[in-house]
Amino acid sequence: MKRIILAAVFFFALCSCERRISKERIADGNNTFTIRIGQPGIDLKNQYPGAVKVERQPAGLTFYQVNWRATEKGKIKLDMSDSSLVFDDVLGMVGTEDNGEKNPGIYRLTIISKITDSNQISHEDARTKFLSILKKIKSSGWSTLIPFTAPRLRGKDMLNYLLETKNPTSLDSSYDLSISEWMNIDNLTSWEFNKGKIFLEVSFSRTSEEIEAQAFASYVVRYTVKSDVAYFKEYVDSNATESWESLLIDELKNSAERRRSLEERLEKNGIKIDKEYMNPKPPISSFDH
Repeated sequence: MKRIILAAVFFFALCSCERRISKERIADGNNTFTIRIGQPGIDLKNQYPGAVKVERQPAGLTFYQVNWRATEKGKIKLDMSDSSLVFDDVLGMVGTEDNGEKNPGIYRLTIISKITDSNQISHEDARTKFLSILKKIKSSGWSTLIPFTAPRLRGKDMLNYLLETKNPTSLDSSYDLSISEWMNIDNLTSWEFNKGKIFLEVSFSRTSEEIEAQAFASYVVRYTVKSDVAYFKEYVDSNATESWESLLIDELKNSAERRRSLEERLEKNGIKIDKEYMNPKPPISSFDH
């Protein structure tokens, strides 16, 4: 629950950064920031002195925040040693570090960007731009990720599953939504990826209140980058006293059984299951597929 609350708080804080620039530290003159998952937060602050705002929480988390002016949006370059991924039109970012870990470092990075330079954009243009973002990520070598609790569906089948059941899942980045499908999905519907030990979730939010009645809206895109440990920890109870590794093994076994049951029902209804899809391997040496 704590993770969900923190994510929501910082999402809306970053979305409103344009209204708070007179009170916040701004990355003037620094349009591109390079960051890597696992990087010590203090290194990031020293790398960009004067631009990074540090906020330490009593719970043991430290947040490293950077905002840009709406007229001088930034770029975030995610450094992955053997490759990189650049996020454009960035309004703000927050890196999270857990001071209680043996090897502290930024394990989660939340980035908020505008979908285009314009404050208002047609829904069709927003759809086209967002799909191009997904294609850019895939062309950079990232693989589409299906949550452990979701059936292994592709394309329109996964979209239909989401709309009909409302069960949590991510959409297939290889499937181009039509404009009617685009308008039918909720804010913060996600597309998930992974590459090596890094995990990425992409979603968008429309800010117009009456979507159907307006031809234009303001769109923001949220990127959440996580380490493999952070990603897998989200499947277990953060308040449990047992080790997260042992809890994760049990949870993945239960998830596999739930997925098997879901897929059997879907197959009986003529829905194709992608049986070639393989789950990412958890960062546990004793884990046995």
